[in-house]
Amino acid sequence: MKRLQKNTYKTLFLLALLCTACVEQNYGITFEVIPLDTGFGYIIRIEDKIVIKQTFIPAIQGNMPFCTEKDAQNTADLVVQKMMQSKGPTVTIEELKALQIDFNCVHLL
Repeated sequence: MKRLQKNTYKTLFLLALLCTACVEQNYGITFEVIPLDTGFGYIIRIEDKIVIKQTFIPAIQGNMPFCTEKDAQNTADLVVQKMMQSKGPTVTIEELKALQIDFNCVHLL
């Protein structure tokens, strides 16, 4: 009986360890969309330290803010995913187009 209990505890411990390993790590990386005077931007933090403050759409000419909160959120999420995969946080125009980011905020001008 005691041997069975001992094996049960070992099995439960191993299962708990495996489940913990399966959980996706975010390495303490979070983001927050921030309102700006003429649109939106985002802040990315590792733990509680700001590592990126993006107040304009990356990869395009000029310093235009994101048109919508959703555009800023989708771009920040992409950057966080890249960072979690140990890739650089840079964003290309092709990636922005794939996210359907609006580059022309005429209604905000």
